[in-house]
Amino acid sequence: MMKKLTIAMVAVMGLGAVAMAKDAAPKDAKAAPAKAEPAKPAEPAKPAAPKMEMPKPGPEMDMFKKMPPSWKCDGVMTTPAGEMKYKSTHSHKATLGGFWMEGVMKIAKTAAFPGLEGHATIGYSQASKKYTMYMVDSMGGSMMATSTDGMSYAGDMEMMGKKMPITFTLTKDDAKKTMEMKAMSGATPLWTETCK
Repeated sequence: MMKKLTIAMVAVMGLGAVAMAKDAAPKDAKAAPAKAEPAKPAEPAKPAAPKMEMPKPGPEMDMFKKMPPSWKCDGVMTTPAGEMKYKSTHSHKATLGGFWMEGVMKIAKTAAFPGLEGHATIGYSQASKKYTMYMVDSMGGSMMATSTDGMSYAGDMEMMGKKMPITFTLTKDDAKKTMEMKAMSGATPLWTETCK
């Protein structure tokens, strides 16, 4: 009996030793190398976004570059009380990339007149092939008129709470370096200025 027990114990111990030997296998044993994945083809480069070129004003705006940047004027204005003489100043400059000409007109305050300041903007439309003038002033007046040559305009004006048709004409004398500005509503003169 004792002999059988001894044999059984030896057998169990032998199996345990085998199991321990398997567990004690070196952990740093190199594993089989993994299969390398095939390289992905490079993505084609995206084309660069097209660069937007800034538009340029047409030659129609060049006529304003030839004018003096400022004028001193003697004017006559038709008022409800009759004709009124006055002195004014005008200045202009290119603005917004040269697509527009911006002008400022000022009439000084006098004992008979409270003074006036007006702002005008003129540009050329390639679509309509016309110049457009927008004008506003410090008395609430406004004007919008168009022209085919940049010198003679026709449109509508609001002045002193009334709307009326208007023609506005610029006449230059390059030899004398003078300019005349004339505004009419039908046959009625609104104002005339002679500038130098």
